[in-house]
Amino acid sequence: MAQIRIERVDRVRPPQRHDQRRPPSPSLPDRLWTHEETAAFLGLSTATLHDLNYKRTGPRSFKVGRYRRYDPRDVQAWLDDHASDVDRDESRRVVHNLSPAPPRAVGRA
Repeated sequence: MAQIRIERVDRVRPPQRHDQRRPPSPSLPDRLWTHEETAAFLGLSTATLHDLNYKRTGPRSFKVGRYRRYDPRDVQAWLDDHASDVDRDESRRVVHNLSPAPPRAVGRA
C-alpha cells in the first residue's frame, strides 16, 4: 500500500522589512496640524478657533487623545467654502439702499 505524504503549509507571511513596506498613500497628509498651527495658518487666535469648534462652524477636526488635530485638506476646503466669491454670491446678494436719507427739517414747527 502506498503511503500518503501530508505537508504542512504555513500561511503566515514573513515579516516585512522597513524598506519593503508600501509607501504612504498619496491622498493622506504628511501629518495633521495642531490647534495652534491651524489658528496661525488661518490668522485667528487660538481662542477664536476654539469658539468656532464649539459652535461647530469651524474646519473639521479630530480629537487625538486629549488634543485637537486638523487635516490641512479639510482646513483648505473650509476656507474655500467660506470664500467671498462674487459669482457664487450673486444668487444670494441683497441690495441695500445706500442713497442718503432726505434732509430733516431743522427748527420749530
